[in-house]
Amino acid sequence: MGTSSEVTPQSILEKFEFYFLGLTFTLLGASIQTASFTGHSHISVLAELIGWISFGLSGLVGLSKLEYLSVVIYLRNRKNEYERYKSILEEGNASGNAVVRDAETGEAMSIDAVIKQVGRDVKRYSEGLEDAGNLHGVKHRIQQWSFVFGLLFTAIARAYDAVASITCG
Repeated sequence: MGTSSEVTPQSILEKFEFYFLGLTFTLLGASIQTASFTGHSHISVLAELIGWISFGLSGLVGLSKLEYLSVVIYLRNRKNEYERYKSILEEGNASGNAVVRDAETGEAMSIDAVIKQVGRDVKRYSEGLEDAGNLHGVKHRIQQWSFVFGLLFTAIARAYDAVASITCG
């Protein structure tokens, strides 16, 4: 039996999301605080600004991912609930039960009809979860590559003038 402190792949991913978002905004803040535009080439200044924009985009997309994480969790939980309910109904049907009672109204209903309805609900939540997962994947790639470009352009901005003076004399 699992406990609330059990480590799951999902819990690790959720922790990584928060860590990555914190790292992104930390690097954005540090690069802004330590930037100096006086005495630097236009290329260095432009690379610095592109780095900031990239870090900012990565952070904003990461916030958007976190905002919709609750939607993904809700859809996944509802889908799992309906799948469990459908499984229970199918077991009851296999045991020879042809009718179930609605818990709210007490109305007798055909178990086959209820299984079909619950199956439609599972499908609906599965499709919603797939759509949310696809959108999450797109956001993840944007966040990831924006972060990489932020690192790259900030490094170029900080190193360009020194490297240019060494190689160009």
